[in-house]
Amino acid sequence: MRAYSAQQVHAFTSSVHQPLQIIACPGSGKTTSLLARVHYILSVMTDLQFEPPAKLIILSFCKSSVKEISGRIKADKRFFRTLPFILPSTFHGLCYHINREFRLRNGLESPKIISKKLSLTIIAVQIIT
Repeated sequence: MRAYSAQQVHAFTSSVHQPLQIIACPGSGKTTSLLARVHYILSVMTDLQFEPPAKLIILSFCKSSVKEISGRIKADKRFFRTLPFILPSTFHGLCYHINREFRLRNGLESPKIISKKLSLTIIAVQIIT
C-alpha cells in the first residue's frame, strides 16, 4: 500500500456528501489523491451496502492529468474492473462528448468548424436553435 501524507488522507477521507477541491503545486500528489478518493468513496458505499455507480466520470482541467489517470486506471485492474464504465476526461472533452451524443441521438449534422474561435459559437447556435 502507498504511504499518503496527512494532507492527502484528510483530502480523500473528507465528507463524501460534499465536493472536494484540491489546489497544490505540480508533483504534490493531486492525481494520487483523486484516485484514492474514488477508492474511498466506493468503499464507503460498499460498507453502507449501496450499489456502486454504473458510470463514473473523473474530470480534470488538463489532458496530461487525464492521460495519467487513464494509465493508473488501466494499471489498477483489480479495483477499477469492478466498475462497468469509467470516463476520465477534461471538462472540454466531456462537453464535446455530450454535444456529440446529443447530435447523434437527434440526427443532427456535425458542425462545420471554420476556425477554432468560431467553433464554440457554431455548436452553441446548433443546440439552442
